[in-house]
Amino acid sequence: MRNAARGDLHLADPDAAGRFARGLKRVALAFFAAAMALALYAAIERRGLHADGANYMMRLLELETFDLAEPARRTIMVILQAPALLAIRLGWVDAAGAGFVFCLTLELVPLGLLAACYAALPAEKKHFFYFPLLHYLAGTLSAIASPICEGIAAAAYFWLLFYLVLFRPLRWAGLAAVFAVAAPALYLHEAMGGLALPLAAAAGWRAWREAAPARRAAFMLLALWFAAIAVIQTANILVPHSLANRAGLGDGLVGGWFLRGANNEINVPAWLGLIGLLILNVNSLFRAEGTAEPPWTWRLTGAFAALAAIGVGAAALWEGTVAPGQQFAARVNPAMISLLLSAGVLGSAWRPARQRWWARRSTVAISAILAASCLAWHAIDVRNWSIYLGTVRKVLAEQHGLVLPRDIEAGLSARDRRIFQNMSWFWVFPELSLVMAPGGKVAAIIARSKVAQWRPWSPEHPEQIPHSRFFETSAYRAALAGGERAR
Repeated sequence: MRNAARGDLHLADPDAAGRFARGLKRVALAFFAAAMALALYAAIERRGLHADGANYMMRLLELETFDLAEPARRTIMVILQAPALLAIRLGWVDAAGAGFVFCLTLELVPLGLLAACYAALPAEKKHFFYFPLLHYLAGTLSAIASPICEGIAAAAYFWLLFYLVLFRPLRWAGLAAVFAVAAPALYLHEAMGGLALPLAAAAGWRAWREAAPARRAAFMLLALWFAAIAVIQTANILVPHSLANRAGLGDGLVGGWFLRGANNEINVPAWLGLIGLLILNVNSLFRAEGTAEPPWTWRLTGAFAALAAIGVGAAALWEGTVAPGQQFAARVNPAMISLLLSAGVLGSAWRPARQRWWARRSTVAISAILAASCLAWHAIDVRNWSIYLGTVRKVLAEQHGLVLPRDIEAGLSARDRRIFQNMSWFWVFPELSLVMAPGGKVAAIIARSKVAQWRPWSPEHPEQIPHSRFFETSAYRAALAGGERAR
C-alpha cells in the first residue's frame, strides 16, 4: 500500500507512518528542551574545559586567532572556535566570558546541526528524523561529557549534509547551497574516511534518478567529490598527525575502556546506546507485515527501561562510577554509529517497504527511554564536574606557587577525592589553571599529575608560561621565585 503523503510506508495501516512521525516529534521536542537546558547548565559549569578543551581555550586567549592543531579537522575546528574568537576579537568578553561562549558552542553545535536535519527533511520524510536522533542518543550522548572531541560535531554535520543530498527536491539555488555545505567537508574530520562513502552513494542515487542531464551531472560531481574526501581522510587515518593519539584511541576501543574503566567507572550512556541498538534490531524481527507488535517487543522494551533506571541510579548513588574520560575514549562512537545508521537510511529510501522495520511505537518508546536516561546521567556528570571545578577554583584563589594534585587530594573528603580523580585530565592542569584564574590574576598553577610524552610548556619554568592580555602571572612568578613550589 503506497501512501506518499506519509513517506511511502508500505503498511497495512495507512496511518502508521503518521503516528510514528507524531510520536517521534513529541519525543524530539521534549528531548531538545531538556538537552538545551542541560547544555546551558554544562556551559555555565564550563564542562567544555575537560581534557583538551582547557588547552584550546588557553590557546584562543593567547593567540586570539584560530588554533587549528589538527589539519584534517580544520572545518569543524573553525566552527567550534569561531563564536568565542569573535567575542574575544570584538572585546565583548573577559577570560571567563570567553570560556562560557566556548563551552556553550561545544554543547550547542551538535544539537543545532541535529535540529537542522529535521528542517532539511521534506514534510513527507519527517519520520526519517529517527536516524539522526538515534545517532545522537546512542552515539553522541556516549561521548559528549568531553565535548571538545571534534568527531561529535562532525558526525552531526554529516547527517545534515547526508539528508540535504538524499532527500531535498533541490532547484538550482538549493543545489548550489548543497555544494557550499559539501565543499568544507573535505577537512571536516578523519571520520569522513568512512562517512563520505554513504554520501557518495546518496549522490550517485540522486544522479541515477535525475532526468535532466545537467542536474544528473551535478549529482555525479558531488559523488566524485565525496569519493575524493573518503580517500583523503582515509589517508589521514593511516598517516595521522599524532601517532600517539591514534594508538590511544585504538587501545581504548580494543580494550573496551570507553565502556568500563579500571577503577569501576561505567559509561552508562555508551552501554545503553549499544544495548538500545541491539534491542531495536531484535524487535524488528518480531513483526510481520500487517500485524501488531507482539508482546516480546514490549517485554524487551520494559527490560531496557529497567536497565536504564538501574544505570542512572548507580551513577547517582556512587559518584566514583562517573568519569568523563571514558566518554573521551568513546569519541568515535557518533561516527561509527552514524555509518551503521546511514546504511539503514539508504536501504529504507531505496526500498520503502523496509521502513516498517523501524517506524513503530516500540521504537519511539526506546528512543524516549534513551533520551531520558542518558540526559539524566549527564546531569549527574555535570554536577560532579561542578564539584571538581569548585575544588580547582578554591585552590587557585587561596594558594600560591606550584601546587601538586596529590596535595589537593589529601585535603579532600573521600567523596570529593573520588570526583577530583575521575574528573581530572592529567596533562592539562596548568592550562586549566590559567583559564580559570580568578579575575585573570594567576597566583597558583596546578602541576601536571604525571609527565606526558608531549608537554606544551612547564609551569616549573616561568619563561615558558604563555602570555596573554587575559591572564596576568606576576603573582605566580613571584611565589615561584620565593620558593613556594611543590616539593
